[in-house]
Amino acid sequence: MCQTLFLGSNRAYTPYLRVYITNTFGQALFEFISAFFIPLVDALLTCSTQLSDLLATLSTSPSAEILDSLRGLERKTSLVFTLLKASVYSIVLQQQIFGDEGEAGGPAPTLEG
Repeated sequence: MCQTLFLGSNRAYTPYLRVYITNTFGQALFEFISAFFIPLVDALLTCSTQLSDLLATLSTSPSAEILDSLRGLERKTSLVFTLLKASVYSIVLQQQIFGDEGEAGGPAPTLEG
C-alpha cells in the first residue's frame, strides 16, 4: 500500500513524501506521523508566509521611526564630515604658514609692510 504525505491543508500541494507500508506497525507509525507532524508543517508554512508578507510590506514602505532615525543620522554624519574638512583645511593652512616662515628664515612678508 502506498501512502502520501501532503504539505498544506488541501491536496493541491505537491506530495512531500511517499511511503510504502507493508505491515500494521508501519501503518500505525504513518498515522502517528501524519497526525502529529503534518499540522506542525502546516503551521510553519503559514508562519513563514505571514513573515514573508510582513517583510515585503516593510521593505516597500519603511516606518516613520526608521526614516526619522536615518534623517538624524544623516544630519550628524554631515556635521562630522564638515568638521573634518575644516580641521584638515586648518592643518594645511598652518603648514603653509609655518612652511613659508621656515624657508625665508624669518616671518613671512605681509601686504602691510
